[in-house]
Parts: sequence; structure tokens; C-alpha cells
Amino acid sequence: MNFSFTKSVLTVGVLAMSLATLSFGRVGPVSAYGQLQAGTNSSGKGQIYGSCKGVTSGNEVAVQGMSLFWSIASDVGAPFWTADYVSGLVQKQNIQLIRAPMGVDEDWGAGNYFNKNGYYQSLMNTVVQAAIDNDIYVIIDYHSHKASDNVENAKTFFSYMAEKWGKYDNVIFEIFNEPTTQSWDTIKTYADTVVSTIRQYSDNLILVGSRSWDQFPNEASSNPVTDSKNNTAYTFHYYAGSHSTRTEGANAVSAMNSGLSVFVSEWGTVNADGGGSVSGTSSTWLSWMNQHKLSGANWSVSNKNEGASYFSGSAWNYSESGKWVNTNIFSKLPTSYTACSGTTITSSSSAASSSSYVQPAGTTDYIDDFEDGDNYAFTGGEWYAYTDKGDDGASTITNGPGKNGGYNVVLPGSTTGNSTSYVAGITGVTLSQGGNKYDPYVALGVGLNETQTAYDLSSCTAITYKYKGAAHNFKAEDTAVKDYGYHQITKTASTSWTTVTIPWDMLAQESWADDVTLSKKRIAKLTWEIKGNQPSLNYLYVDDVRCSGMAIVPVESPSSSSSAKSSSSTNSSSSNAVSSSSATSSSSVVVSSSSAISAAGYVINGSTNQTVAKNTAFETITITNVTSFSRETWNLASIGNINFTYAGNSVTISGTVESWATEGSYTETIKVNGETITISLNVVNEQSTSIAADKTAQSLHLAVLGRTLHVSTATPVTVEVFDMQGRALKRFFQVNESVSLESMQSGSYIVRVHAGSMNSTQRISIH
Repeated sequence: MNFSFTKSVLTVGVLAMSLATLSFGRVGPVSAYGQLQAGTNSSGKGQIYGSCKGVTSGNEVAVQGMSLFWSIASDVGAPFWTADYVSGLVQKQNIQLIRAPMGVDEDWGAGNYFNKNGYYQSLMNTVVQAAIDNDIYVIIDYHSHKASDNVENAKTFFSYMAEKWGKYDNVIFEIFNEPTTQSWDTIKTYADTVVSTIRQYSDNLILVGSRSWDQFPNEASSNPVTDSKNNTAYTFHYYAGSHSTRTEGANAVSAMNSGLSVFVSEWGTVNADGGGSVSGTSSTWLSWMNQHKLSGANWSVSNKNEGASYFSGSAWNYSESGKWVNTNIFSKLPTSYTACSGTTITSSSSAASSSSYVQPAGTTDYIDDFEDGDNYAFTGGEWYAYTDKGDDGASTITNGPGKNGGYNVVLPGSTTGNSTSYVAGITGVTLSQGGNKYDPYVALGVGLNETQTAYDLSSCTAITYKYKGAAHNFKAEDTAVKDYGYHQITKTASTSWTTVTIPWDMLAQESWADDVTLSKKRIAKLTWEIKGNQPSLNYLYVDDVRCSGMAIVPVESPSSSSSAKSSSSTNSSSSNAVSSSSATSSSSVVVSSSSAISAAGYVINGSTNQTVAKNTAFETITITNVTSFSRETWNLASIGNINFTYAGNSVTISGTVESWATEGSYTETIKVNGETITISLNVVNEQSTSIAADKTAQSLHLAVLGRTLHVSTATPVTVEVFDMQGRALKRFFQVNESVSLESMQSGSYIVRVHAGSMNSTQRISIH
């Protein structure tokens, strides 16, 4: 598709869908047809077949579906790369195919696969796994117009993808989306190398592009790609408003008549630039597709303001093009399939499992099953809930008070439609913006240990839990993440108890976050966040939170007298059972920023680890649910007028670092509810911080003076400003000196700077 990208930041809400959960193990087109195969019919015409019935005339396979939008479009593309949208398209429209166009060499402000690998690989993993779960085909698309310029990158990409996903019949590899002016000889040289790379791991169908946005597949007829498995097809793209079956279409027919298989991996009802209305020739093209038994993926699952988009404004509100495709194509697809004899239905998860695994005696793989009715997990941490009050929001929940302050989140199972004794949950959810100018939120969470510091889950292969209620973001909080961009996955609302299994590679940071490779050794908390619009279900219940492969020895609850926390899920039948032990305690805790209830019952709002410029006020820290307080040291007095105020049940820490302060790090210790907390301030000159350099060792410096953001750099950069919840507020292009932040309210923000392949993030304060 040839089009220009609009740089304006569009707002896209990932709307929660009230979809019933699809049953994994579904019999779909992949179980019916098997791996797709390139072949020829009895007349020598190239077609696509299924391995189920083999390459025989009359058994040609043509599957229809949708292409997602560019992964690197953070506003109108990536938000739709979720399991829920893939499942929704299967449930609502019976699609047989989903295409995942991964941006690999362009950067629209959110990086690409090679400079933000963890985030984009997680997106791809999510879509591919969702296709496998729904038993449909998925195209892993190297979405580039210049792939042949960097063959090594393509080899790296497809080595990983083929080794990870190439064993699944669902997967198709598209190795070069829409070459532009490259000759067929250049494309073939590139394709021969990449096909050979894939064949080290997989014999699945491979799609190869052709010159001028996939308009000339016939040029491969006299010199086809070399493929040891003879399972290559050639892509053809058309847009009904710009192309004709008699011209461009004739090139595809010529390729098929010469014996090449053709696959229409992208097509549109509108113009080639994505604009315009549904063309009157769309029906002509559809008849042509049916005549030649061609598979196709419509462009695209997006709500971008253009004619080609499947959605208009919001999800499931179909555009003119979307309605046409639904009516003329998807409504005619099968609603049920019969599994091919001998075909194994793919399992619903890539998580490792073994029927021979025996849980060690005296241990459990449960984080908590709640059957003891207390507020503590088997790992020693405490369950809690919080609202957006700390961000001046007005969201509320109706949970009663907890024993240690905060909320009571352990509820009788009978009140939730569950047969178990207890569950965790938040009730009476009301999301209200109040004084917070951004999305309201509430959340349920658990610290994995008493101090809410890193806990080692390295032996955990996947996280499983049951839930009932509102759509939510499940997050694993890695302590290495410093900008709140935690790895997460979104789950849809459910009116009945639903079990989900989440392999670790399904958790992804949002595109704005500083890229951190998730480590299972550094997980401090698990949280379930309800955010955005008022949910249709104003509650969320969670039960049976497990980590497959873990051998957890339940630790003693603070409320327990001497014995370890009991669990109906603990294997203790053996006389050689591992003895129980008390939770490892600590007299000191460092909390970078949290509005969660600590093990000692207090709640910290604001960061206890800050970088602050001289002659500048640092972000105020407020601690609530305080029953006792004392100041242990007085180190911060050496840098300015720092106030510690204890009133009612709150402690407020505020002040200004004076101009005469010496640059460096300063720490202060206080004791709250008997637990020691460390406050750390890193004093810098004029809030100037050197940001990591790129490969050429270029130095970037960022400083905030008043309401002006100064950037010192040898080359222009892109600057993005986010709120503390990760929502994009401002984007500035070609910055090499300064930008004004006059229009922004006082408060803390996250600034991200792009310079070439580098992405660097810093927290700032505006006063």
C-alpha cells in the first residue's frame, strides 16, 4: 500500500469488548485444511492447497481475513494487536486469516522492531498465539519497502520467527512487503537468502513480493525463488479504486498460468493511498478473486481517518469499507469446520507443561488461592487495592476498610458466584476523572513479598488466574522499570468465571515506555487495573493465582502465631515434606513510587527516589495510613529547607533544594508504622542530565528551566511528553534547541527523546 503517514497524534482508546470467551481447542480452518501448500492443478495453474487433502485438483484452498495496520503506528495500529481483537474478528466475522505487518525499518515516533525489539516482539507473539488459539492462519509480515537493503536484519528476524513459530501449521511467512523500484533480480537475490534461512526451521508457506508494490508477480515466472521445500507463493496487492483486473490483475493471472501460486496478502476497497470511498469495482475484484480461488487479507484493522480502515471512530463501529467486506465476504464464510483426519488441534498456550511433573511435597504453585481468608499471599506479600486519589482523581470503590488500613479485598466466594471460600476483588467501581485531567483508574494488587521488592519467579513458565468482572490490564511489575511502563496484557470483561493462562512473552510494555527486557527474577508485584471509561461491570474478582512450575513454600502470615500459612493447594502428603518457614523480613524498604498498601499498612504517593535541580522544589511525597512516625536522620537539611509534617494519619515531605546545595546524592531515613523508609534525592545543576548516547557517542543533554525544555544536541531530535500514566500529551519534531511547555499544568511528566536509533527517557517536573 502506497501512502503517506500523518504525524499528528491521534487519540485511540482500546475499548473493552464484551465478548464471550472463545473455547480454546476450537476446530477452525487450520484443523480442517492443515498447512498451506503451493502447488499446481491438473492444468498447470498455480494454486494454494491444504496438506490435509494434498495438492490435487478440486481441493484448492482460499482463505479470507484481515490485515492489521502497521505495528509502528502507536495510535491507530498497535492498539489493535491484541488477542481480544483477533478473537473478536473470529467470533463476529468468522475470519480465517489475520496478517501482522511488522514495521522493521521505519520510525514514526514509537520505534520499530530492531530498535524496540522487546515491545514489538511481544506484539507479534500476542497476535500469532491468538491465531493459534482460534485455529486460524496468521501471516508474519516483514512490512518493508526496502527490505533488500539490509538482508542481515531480515535473516535475524526470520531466524527467530521461524524457530519460534515455524512448527505451527497456522503460520505463513511474508518476507518482503511491497518492494517499490527494486528489480526482480534484486528481490530474488534477497528472497533466496531469506527463504534458505527460514528453511533451517520450517517448511511452512512463504510469500514473496514483486516490483511496484506487488504488481508484477509474473516477473518471477522465468526465474522463480529457490526453495528447497517448493512451498513459495508470490504476493499480489490491489486497491479497487486504483487498479484494474484487466491490467494489474492480468499480471497475477499470468503468474498463475505459468505455474506460480499467488496469494493476495493485502487488498482494499478504496484507493491505493488508503483514501476514498468504496469503489464500484470492488465487486468486480471479488468475482475475480473467487474465479481464481485466491486467498486475501483486507487492509486494515484500524480506526485511522481514511477510507481503507475497517473501523470508523471506535472498535466494532464499522466503516463503509468494513461493512462492505462483512456483507460481501465474511458473511459467506463457514461458521464451523470438521477437523481433517489425523490433524491435531493446536493447544491454547505456548506455556510449557508436562503431565509427568509432580509438585514437590510441602510446596505449591499458587501465589494464592485465598482459602485461608487472610490478606496475604503464599509468597509473603499482602493484597491491596488503590484508586487514583493520589493523582487528584475521584474514582472510588466500595470495599470496606482492611485490618492494616487501606481496603479489605478478600471477599466471600459465595457473594461472587464462586464455589470457593474466598476470592480477592474490588467492588462498586466508579471511575471519575475528578481533578485528574487523564484517564481514571482503580486497581487490585499483590506484593510478592513483605517489602514489595524483587521476587524470583524464574521457574514460573506462565501465570494463570481466574477472574470475573470488568475488562482490565494485568501487569507484572519488574523493578527495573523506572517510568511505570510495566509489562502488561489486556483482558476483556466476563460475566462468568474465566480462566486465563499468560505466558511471559505475552506481556508487553506500551510503546512510550523505556524498553526493558522483562526479567522473571525481578517481579515485585502483580496488579489488575481497571482504567478509562466506566466499565459495564463495576467489579473485578480474582481467584486461584498460579505460577506454573513454581515450588513455593508458603510463608507465615503476620497474623499467624507460629505455623506457615496453610493452603488447600499445598502438597503436604509426604512425610518428607519441606518444612515451612517464616517470611524473610526486612527492617528497611525502598519504594520508588507507589499508591499501594505496604505490608506495614501505609501508602506512599510520590517518588522516594528523585532527581531534582538546584533552586527547584522536589515532588511532594505523601504517606497515608500512618499510625506511627519518626525521623531517623537529618541529612537533607544540608541541601535546603526540607519539611517533614506529621498530621492526623499522614506524613507530608516537601521542600526546595537551594541554589547553594552541592551536587550529589543525599539520603534520609524515616520510620513509618515501625518500618524504615529511605528517601533519596539526587541533586543536579539546572536539572541537566546527560542522556545515554547513541552508537556514534553523540551526547544529548536535557534541561528544564521554568517552563522551557532545553535540548542540547548535535542533530535534531524528536521529543515526546507523557503524563505519569503513560498517555502522550505533546510531540515535537526536529528539535535542536528548546520547546515551550507553557500550556502544560504543573506536575511531573515523562520525556522521551529520539535521536536516530536511540530512545532515552527522563522524568521531569514543571512548576
